[in-house]
Order: sequence, then C-alpha cells, then structure tokens
Amino acid sequence: MKTLRILAICVAVLLGPCLAHSQAVNTSQQATLAGLRSGNGNGSFPAAAYAPDGSLYLLYDQKDGVRVLKLDAAGTTVLAQAQLGDTGDAALALTLDPSGNVYVAGTSTSGTLSGTSGAAFPSRADTSTNSFLAKFDANLNPTFLTFLGAGRTSVVGVTATADAVFVTGITFNPAFPVTGSGIQQTPANGTTENGFVERFTTDGATLVYATYLTGAKGATAPAAIVADAQDNTYIAGYTSATGYPTIAALTPEILGPGSGFLTKLTAAGDGFLFSTFIPGGGITGLALDASSQSLLLSGSIALGQFPIATVSAPLAATSYQSLLRIPMDGQSVTASVLLVPGTQSFVAAGPNGTAWIAGTLTTPLFPGTSQPLALLGDSFALHITAANTIDQTLRFGGQSAGIFGNTILTSLLSAPAVSPDGTTVAFPGSVTATLSPSLASSQRFDLPTVQTPNAALPNTLRDLAAACAGSSQCLLSAGYLTLLSTAASASSLSISADNAPNLIVRNLGSATATGLVLVASGQTIASDCGPTLAPSNSCNVALTVAGAGTFTVSAANAATESVPLPANTLPPNAFAVSPVELGFGIQSSASPAATRTLTVTNLSATPQTFTSALDSTVRTPHYSLAESSSDCATTGNATKLLAAGASCHITLALTASSASTDDGAVSTAWKVGSTDVAITGITQAAALNVSATEVDFGTQFAGGLHLPRYLYLSNNSATPTSHTAVVVPLRSPFSVLDECPGTLAAHTVCRLTLNYQAVLVPATDSTVLALDQGISVLV
Repeated sequence: MKTLRILAICVAVLLGPCLAHSQAVNTSQQATLAGLRSGNGNGSFPAAAYAPDGSLYLLYDQKDGVRVLKLDAAGTTVLAQAQLGDTGDAALALTLDPSGNVYVAGTSTSGTLSGTSGAAFPSRADTSTNSFLAKFDANLNPTFLTFLGAGRTSVVGVTATADAVFVTGITFNPAFPVTGSGIQQTPANGTTENGFVERFTTDGATLVYATYLTGAKGATAPAAIVADAQDNTYIAGYTSATGYPTIAALTPEILGPGSGFLTKLTAAGDGFLFSTFIPGGGITGLALDASSQSLLLSGSIALGQFPIATVSAPLAATSYQSLLRIPMDGQSVTASVLLVPGTQSFVAAGPNGTAWIAGTLTTPLFPGTSQPLALLGDSFALHITAANTIDQTLRFGGQSAGIFGNTILTSLLSAPAVSPDGTTVAFPGSVTATLSPSLASSQRFDLPTVQTPNAALPNTLRDLAAACAGSSQCLLSAGYLTLLSTAASASSLSISADNAPNLIVRNLGSATATGLVLVASGQTIASDCGPTLAPSNSCNVALTVAGAGTFTVSAANAATESVPLPANTLPPNAFAVSPVELGFGIQSSASPAATRTLTVTNLSATPQTFTSALDSTVRTPHYSLAESSSDCATTGNATKLLAAGASCHITLALTASSASTDDGAVSTAWKVGSTDVAITGITQAAALNVSATEVDFGTQFAGGLHLPRYLYLSNNSATPTSHTAVVVPLRSPFSVLDECPGTLAAHTVCRLTLNYQAVLVPATDSTVLALDQGISVLV
C-alpha cells in the first residue's frame, strides 16, 4: 500500500482547461405557489413526497404532535390530514411505497403516543427520547405505529419498497435491539453515538433485522437512507470514527477529523456490499435515480481529497456543497459537480438522469451570469442536467424590509420532491423570524408569495409577528412551501405583502411579464412599475391605505395574483430602493474597486430628503465600501434631495483589503433613508485562489480503486494572469495533467488533474512541484 500526500504551500498563485463562466439559464420554469402555514407561531415542513396520482404529502410540525397533510397537485387544498400524539412528538421523515402507502418516522417524548396492537414494538422502551415508524393509507387513515425498540434513539430517515420498510438514525443506547443477523451487534469500543438501520415488514408486525452502524474512535451519524428493488439499503451521513468499516471503498481510510460516508447493506442486513468514506464535512442528501441506476449524494466534500470533476465558475476560499453520482456497485464516480457555498444540501432525482438540489446558502455565488429566481434569501435550489451542468438556479426566503437590526429572517429547506411526471418540484421547509415584541406591530418583511394565502397555506409573516408578545425576543416559525413548474417557459407574478402599505411585485418566471396592470381596491397606488417586468426582476408599490382591501397584479401572459390587505395605519415608505441586495461576487485587491448601482425612487407626491451611508449598526467590515458616485441632488449638509415621482442613482464601490488575514465573506448593509440594502460577496487579497491547500491521496492499496484528484485555480481578479505549465520531476510517482492555458483570463477557473502511479512496494512518496512565481507544492 502507499501513503501519499500532496500539500500546496504558499498558494498565492497556482494554476489550473480554462473553465469560463458557464451560464445557468433559467429556462422553462415558473413558481406557481409560495406560501406559509403556522399555528401559534410554530410551523415547518420537514419532508414532502408525491403520490403516483400527483397529490402532495407533507409532514407538518407545529409543536403539537405528528401531523401529515395531503394536498392537491396545486398545493392549495387540503384533501386529507392526520394527527397523532402530542407536544414532544415530531415527524421527521416521510416516504411512499410503490402502492402509494405513506410511511412516517419521527421521535417521541410526550408519553401519550401509542403503538398499535400487533406491532413489533407497541410500547415505548423507556421515558427517554424514543423513535417510531407509522404507516397510513393513501387517505391518511393510520394502519400501524411501532416504536423502534430502544430509547435514547433519534430516527432521521425512512425508505420503503414493495415488501419492506427501512429506517436509519442515531442511537446513544448500548442495548439497541440488534437481531442475530445484524452485521454489527454492539457499539464499537469506546463509542456513545452510533448509527443504526432497521428493516420492518410492511404491516409493522415484524422486525426483520436491526444493526448498528458503528466504528471505533468516534461518533457515527447517518443522515439519509434509500433502498433498491432487491431490498439492499444505502446509508449516507457523517462519521468521526477512524475505525468505521470500509470494504470495496473509493476512500478506504478517513482523511481528516471527520468524514462523510456511504454504506451499502445486504437485504438481510448481514453484510456490507461496499462501504467508503467520502472525505469532507459530511453527506446530508441521498437519492436513488432509478432511470440511471445510480446514487445521488450531496453535501460538504473536500475538494483536495475526493474528485470533484466539474467546476463551472471561479472559486473562493469557502465551504461549498457538491453533488456526486455513484453507480449502485459503489466502484466509481460517474459525475461530480461543485455547487454553491453552503452548509448542507439535499437531493432528489429528476426525470431522464437529471437532479434537483436544495440547501442552505452562505454566500450568493451562483454559476453563470443569469440571476437566480427570487433574488434574495438564504436558501438555494439548483437543477442539474443529465450532462452534469447547472442550468437553473433559484433562491428562497426573504429579509427584513426595514433596518436589518430590527429582525432576523431565515429560511431552511428540506429535500425537494419531484412529481411523477417530472413537471413540478416541491420545495418544503420553514421560515423563522426573530424580532422584538416592541416592533411586532410595525415590522415589515420582504417574502415573495404566490397564490397565497389559501386554505392549505393560510398565513403571512405579519400573522407571525402578531403572535409576538412579552418582553423577550420572539422566535416564530412557519412551514414554507414553494412549487415550481418546469413544463414551459412562462412569467409568474409574486407579491411581497408583509411590508404593506409598501409592496414588492416580482416575476418569478422565466419569461418577461407583459401588459402589467396594478389595481388596489379603494386605495391610491404609486409605483415604479412599468408595463413589463423581466424574469427575476421586481418593482415597488406604495399604497395609501384607508382600510382593509385587496391588491391585484395582472399581466397579459401571467396568472393574476391578488393578496388581501388588512387595515393598516402605517404610512408608506416614500422611497423605493432597487435592488434590495447588491452582490459583489468574488473581489480581489489586485483589481480596481468593483461598483454596483442602486436606483432610488420617490413614490410620494412631495419632495423628499434622505441619507446614504454604511449602516452604523453593522460591524466594521474588513474591506472598504463607499459611495463612489451619485446623480442624486444634495442639500448643503450632503443630505440627498429627490423630487416627487423622480428617480436617481447611487453607485457603491467595494475594495478588498490587501491583507490576506482579512479574506472572507462580505455581509453588511448600506442604508438609504430608512431602508437597508444587503451587501454580499467574498473578498480576498490575492488575485488567484486555489481550490484546496492540501491534496491528499491517503492510503492507496495495490489492486484497489485509484481515483484522481483535481486542483482548481481561479483568477478572481479583473486582470489576465500568465501561467507556466507545471513540470513533474523525473521518477516522480505522481502525474499532473495541466489543463490551464498560458494566460488565465480574468474571472475564470482552470484545472490540474493529479494521479498517483501505483507501484507494488509499500512506501511513503513525496516530491516537489515547481509552480508559477516561486510557488512550490510538496507531494
């Protein structure tokens, strides 16, 4: 065997075919639904699944027991619902079997949730956190509920075939009810947190097998499970156990303090068919693509320790999410794609070898030049083509419509669900608002909604704010559901009404809305909206509100959208500022200051004054952000003056620090009058960035799998940079395919492919690669 390591030292210039910006084109999509459901300030949708007839099942958690909803295909009508248990019981995972039966798995602490007679485990094991598995028919009539046979256990995933149902999760119990055929009978030495897998019959009466997933010297936490038609199971997650079992592995040994993993168990649970580490922060998403007989995995994957072959945009030094496609035998990686900066992601298989990804966004760096739909929010979705390119991008969520310090609005998505015909994708999740009770009545939000409120999604963020009382900060949440149609390119109008009497109208479709018409019953409208609205663009409305009413927006080529307006004594904000976020992308101090422009419109009938400055409540940034120019008139004290109905422009310039210790995310706000505009991006001192400071081949076994490693070099500056091809010393056990051009164009990324030339004698190999500008790489 070989122990190998490649360490990139002093990476200020590394090099890496030049992969120019590939454009993510938002074609053939439109948001057809986006709205909220909450009870007593609590709500989330942990999971969703489509039935063969196109109806949509949702887990709904409002902290009062296990709730399951069945909605029509449009997502607006509740066809059936079920509720079990009480406060302390929560459903976490949902799946359907081929016949359309519904399986739900979750945790229970209430003491009131009961198993059914004849179930494998009809009673709780003890008073600690227990987990359960429940089955419902297509109309949500309960069929059985069984516990999992042990306390101190938290289920995280469920999957079903025609003749079996499987669950996985985490247990802190050293006496889990392992069956005689279970491959791992006891927790590994010295461990307290371990994974488990159980298989039940479809009537819930029999535990077919139960086994630990465990390894010495660390904790193991499964995140997801799927099963094939032969009842083999595939489990993915995170482990810090150096002794986690591997066999026929892509990566046989752990390469850091923690790692993702992927394990395949036999149908009887009595053996590993393969098991491998996936280096990085952990796998959070797993799906089985039956059309291509492959597994889809998403999560945090270490770029220098596992092959990510497709990168379509310049990279920053931050944590990214990635997608892997691995065949069912686990013996190769057929595709790998770098996604966007984020902390977790979930995947669902689409038709014909495509995939949908949803996750948590840390910095809005999307591939390509087109803007993602929705334009704001801290969650993302991407569509991956069968050719492993990203062709559609979306953002989900919202933000405070006033000063950012007043409230925090966050979103969290669960795994997407794809309809049987592939024409609709459901994105379930939650929106959480943190705000002060003193501001509850006046706080305004910007959250786009479509076709809501309705019977299935009856709430608004203003409803949540109304539930805030007392003297301490309120933490309020709602289930958040968006449906996306992929059948045709169309426009789709949405309204952010939670900042009434100011409204924001957006086009969440992929075609320009034409013939735009705004109507408000009994109220006066002022707006900066024109007759057309381009995809991903927005316009602003100010209403003079005398009482309750209705606001309607229509277009010649879009469905009419209406929202009710409650009675409101708040005066409208005179100013509309667009856009609500300025994304600066990746900026280097080697480039001139980057500029972005805001448009300010006076929606009132009188002249208005306002100020323009960095929000003083935001901490001092590690970069320079200043107003570089403006065509707005100023008064003698530098206050800006804007005539009634007029617009002017403010250009902001961002300059990255020349100190590498200041490299990092841009997250601040620019205050225009009483409105904060989010400022996002990433700055770095150097012109170039390398995808990994360490490339590690780990332990290589003779006759084993030998995957390449890819090293990417981004020119994140506005200036072309020359590159000298990397030369490998003679007799080096490593080979390098340098795919970088002689000149690395501005804002592009290129690749080095590294391979280890296996030899038969055990050794620890090292060599030095000479790179540009005196940079060396220890191999």
